[in-house]
Amino acid sequence: MTVPHIRDYQGKRIHMIGIGGSSMSGLAQMLKEKGYIVSGSDNLETHTTRHLRDDLHIPVTIGHRAENVHGADLVVYTVAILPDNPERVELERLGLPSIERATLLGQLMEGFDTAIGVCGAHGKTTTTSMLSQVLMECGMDPSIHIGGSLDFIGGSTHIGRSGMFVAEACEFNASFLHLRPTVAVVLNIDADHLDFYRDIDHIEETFGKFLALLPPDGTAIGNGDDKRIMRLLSALSVRRLTFGLGEGCDYRPGRLTYDEYGHASFDLCFHVDVLGQITLQVPGEFQVYNALAALACAHSQGADMAMACHAMNEFKGAHRRFELTGEVEGVKLYHDYGHNPTEMRNVLSVARLQPHNRLWAVMQPHTYSRVKRLFDDYLTCTQAADFTLVTDIYAASLRANKKAHDLGYSCEFYLDAKEKKYIDECGAANFFGIKNNTYITPKSSSILPSITNKSLMQLAEDLGIKVECRPVPEEELETFEEAGACGTAAVISPIQRIDDLENNKSYVISKDGKPGPICTKLYTKLRAIQYGDEPDNWVTILD
Repeated sequence: MTVPHIRDYQGKRIHMIGIGGSSMSGLAQMLKEKGYIVSGSDNLETHTTRHLRDDLHIPVTIGHRAENVHGADLVVYTVAILPDNPERVELERLGLPSIERATLLGQLMEGFDTAIGVCGAHGKTTTTSMLSQVLMECGMDPSIHIGGSLDFIGGSTHIGRSGMFVAEACEFNASFLHLRPTVAVVLNIDADHLDFYRDIDHIEETFGKFLALLPPDGTAIGNGDDKRIMRLLSALSVRRLTFGLGEGCDYRPGRLTYDEYGHASFDLCFHVDVLGQITLQVPGEFQVYNALAALACAHSQGADMAMACHAMNEFKGAHRRFELTGEVEGVKLYHDYGHNPTEMRNVLSVARLQPHNRLWAVMQPHTYSRVKRLFDDYLTCTQAADFTLVTDIYAASLRANKKAHDLGYSCEFYLDAKEKKYIDECGAANFFGIKNNTYITPKSSSILPSITNKSLMQLAEDLGIKVECRPVPEEELETFEEAGACGTAAVISPIQRIDDLENNKSYVISKDGKPGPICTKLYTKLRAIQYGDEPDNWVTILD
């Protein structure tokens, strides 16, 4: 199945389900300015939906209803919009083309000479904001798309007039693999989003796949104090730059000092050269790393460093990042989006430095899976506070995914949203089954095409295995000799058993719990091609 491309819908109506989100609202603004007809829907009326409607004149419907997609030429949705959403059900019934948010962002990046993606477990929004302000003040006028709101651009998006694009590249559900960066900034690698990733090694592997997206003339900028990032950088043949506190980093702080409130001052050093003096208005050691990353990226792109340093010294922070939101009877209220134990420790260490009598932490844990996997860290991450209030857990994960994990399953399994009869996919991965020397994968308008699945289909044909892409009814599960979930991160995850809890039926595919011979052969072959151990006969180089 061909993935729709936004360039083919110029002047046509694009409907966005979940348009009120920080990323979706920014993309809506970009599409509007580029001449697309944009509409959207969301569950709640917010400042963002009012801004879209009143200031940008984008029709926004509150409440998800089937009729909202009527007349749309292309529908964009986020991973938070489940297959049973009435608008997704209707678009499938009507056969409307659709793409996920991250795919759209990647497509919008393609037309730029320089596309900068800032990624990392912590600090993405702040660093992208710093970099954006620096580049703007240096007169480089990039287009900008971030996950937060910045006063100097009046929101989360700016439409620049240059050939440069700056985007926050989020690793959640490996969505940053849809982007097409020419410059990649990697801040740190830490255990997060463990409802999707197996472990931190899986996370590191996925960051490596993001860096592998760089073109041969691209640039990788990484934290030189992070061993995992350095391991990934060492495997690249592109231009490589490092930042950090260590002496071996290309960009590092000289004469680093902190004031009583945790604000850092330092010389910005590039090897033996001093590029400027920095005095940050945002406190904490982690902000030193963020600033170094942003300045390293700006310098690599030819920015005037005197202007860049001045812009950094003027940076006052992004909204919801240790943001002072008010004061009531002498009590100052700070808001921070940090939801990982590492981020909470960093924020509270900074809060501790501010003038206070007592420090209260009001913590809302973010997703059940994260709390479960990082439980011990959550117990200690607020120790800097004098008192801690813990709210109910914010269940941001998909309902089906959470239910599956709560019941002890690896992931959820989706049938088609219309008839609930045909197989769609396994969680965030495509599905395939093997029987009678045939590779069978579902044909469905609701499935995002998988490069991994397409690669496996081609390999199967090369190995003399018949390939079928067709509707696969649920009852056919009991006939498969092997089955797997396939995707970028794991390549193939063999399926042992699928349980239909509503109908009290189990489909046992692997009787011994081991991968079948064809799955093993396909996995081994594809990984060998990816690592260059076997020749790639799919690419033809034209003179």
